Amino acid sequence: MLDGEFNLGRNTIAVVEPAVGGFFVSVGCGMVLDPSGSGGGVLRNLCVIVAGISLVVGVLGLIPVRLPGWMYPEWHEERRWRRAEQAEWEAMYGSKDEGDGRAD
Repeated sequence: MLDGEFNLGRNTIAVVEPAVGGFFVSVGCGMVLDPSGSGGGVLRNLCVIVAGISLVVGVLGLIPVRLPGWMYPEWHEERRWRRAEQAEWEAMYGSKDEGDGRAD
């Protein structure tokens, strides 16, 4: 899926990209709330804290730690594929599942 693109590892899409996006959004909001950089304000300080946390999460995302499967796009793709196959099978042969969680 990511062949030929710049890739920092498996956690790039799952952790690094959302963290960098959160960093840019919070910095942008902080610049809009206090364009002169004159001082504090509760909202500006909140934006600075969120930007700092996002930056730390983005840097920690570069460490190759295995995350839960649901955080990776490949897991969701496989799950969608399996559900499509199951729906196709049930459309062809029917389902004995009555909605009670048992298939007997």
